[in-house]
Amino acid sequence: MVMSKRIVLVLVVAGLLLSGTASAIGPANPGADPEDEYVATSAFIANIVASFPELGLVPEQIQALREAGYGWGEIVIACDIAVSSGQTLDGVIALATEGAGWGEIAKSLGIQAKAFGQSVREVIGRSGAKVKAQQERRGLDEAAAMDMLRERFGLSDDEIRGLADMGLNAQDMLCAVSIVAAAGDASRLELVLQHRIRQQSWLRIAESLGIGRESIIPRVVVRDRIEFKNALKHAVKEQIRAYEGKGKPDNPGAGKGQENSGNAGGGSGSPGSPGGGQGGSQGAGHGGKK
Repeated sequence: MVMSKRIVLVLVVAGLLLSGTASAIGPANPGADPEDEYVATSAFIANIVASFPELGLVPEQIQALREAGYGWGEIVIACDIAVSSGQTLDGVIALATEGAGWGEIAKSLGIQAKAFGQSVREVIGRSGAKVKAQQERRGLDEAAAMDMLRERFGLSDDEIRGLADMGLNAQDMLCAVSIVAAAGDASRLELVLQHRIRQQSWLRIAESLGIGRESIIPRVVVRDRIEFKNALKHAVKEQIRAYEGKGKPDNPGAGKGQENSGNAGGGSGSPGSPGGGQGGSQGAGHGGKK
């Protein structure tokens, strides 16, 4: 008997709730570095929770969707549709399990393309709203991470391109700024990037700043005040200037588990990056619904 995706999702959610899984975040992608994947998963979950307060999300719900096979970008799209249409997230997911593409679902609920982030809109447009191929999913995840960087953390396209020139793909950027957000001090970005250059995993970098495994999500969730965003933008600009001034000898994206830096503007994923489930750089992030 073949089980439907909806039934699988219900079983996964039940299993997570019964096992009390706030700490159940772990690598779902066997080829990924587990420490990097843990931080990326935590960063995406935290930012999705914070980006859609109207939905009252908890980490277990998002992790359950991941375990059911949804990419980070798909989860963000579903949240965008739910908020824009007034539907529940479960209701939107139910439509997806029936085989409708995200664009079709949005149209059926009267949602305009502008409800999605800039990069996500571009990927949906290129893929015909189905987003089934693995590479398309990775592209959507990177696009969602890009939108998160813009809308939740306030980074400009120029700042994102500057970080991309340093060798960071969108997922790497989200990990870096989320660790800094969890630390509550934007000036720590320099230290974070220095550690990454030295091949340290994102989890070890977080721990070096006094951020434990279980504190990543709650700390990132609350860190979106305007003063922090301004400080982060300043720190990013300083790092880009320093990198350009040195003649670009180092590559922060060449940290542990990074086989390629990706293209933050082009939406390509990093196969060894965290997130599990649907591939390496599965991003999250409409992120700006504040």
